[in-house]
Amino acid sequence: MVRGDETLDSVDRVAAVLRACAAHQGGKSVRDLAADLTLSKSAVHRLLVSLEHVGFLHYDSPSGRYSIGEGILELAATYPRRSDLVGESRPMLSDLWSEVGETVCLHMAVGWQRMTIFQYESPHDLRFATSIGELYPLYAGAAGRALLSLFPDGEIEQYLDDVDLKPVTGRTIVGKDDLLDGIARTRTDGYAFSHGERVTGAIGIAAPIAVPGRPPLCVSVYGPAERIRAAQTSALAKAVVRTAQACAAALGGGR
Repeated sequence: MVRGDETLDSVDRVAAVLRACAAHQGGKSVRDLAADLTLSKSAVHRLLVSLEHVGFLHYDSPSGRYSIGEGILELAATYPRRSDLVGESRPMLSDLWSEVGETVCLHMAVGWQRMTIFQYESPHDLRFATSIGELYPLYAGAAGRALLSLFPDGEIEQYLDDVDLKPVTGRTIVGKDDLLDGIARTRTDGYAFSHGERVTGAIGIAAPIAVPGRPPLCVSVYGPAERIRAAQTSALAKAVVRTAQACAAALGGGR
């Protein structure tokens, strides 16, 4: 019979493997994971094969790397529906969309990445939108910084240790100190601003939704830089922060 502490140890290992694979968009090799987790390559390989079998990891044969599989995304996608995150937030997001006329999104942190769980696309022909359910790096863009601002400082340190800050565009923040400064500024200002950090030519403004007992959430507005001028960002930021506060109250943050 397996002892309880041994079972817990196995669960911890599975969680560590999934977090490590989620932290790197290109995935992780057996050798990398064994070194990161201080486990034997044979033990890591057994875990990876099992997780791939159930769809939680995807194995890329040419590179020999494992990344997050569709099974994890399916599980993550059920959380917003089960907890009614979208339903409770939808009226406020709709009001924001009507006010600003740009794409409005609701995001959630999933491990060391972020996932868009709902969006209203801009009615303009020229617009930016994101893919529902797809994972994006937390360090690239306003939404990611808004989510990171909700992480405890210890988790942020762990995140910076685990994640390779690789440029997505020429404007992506890839310096750890610069990212920490951006997180601190987000906490002070109540919102994050980005210009072309994940998508060239896009302006993003995002505000964290702080709700105890919920995963890190944020609301964001995206639009082309040629339409969102510098003079508009202050008014947009106020609208996004106001919406985030209303969502937090609806989701239980004001109780």
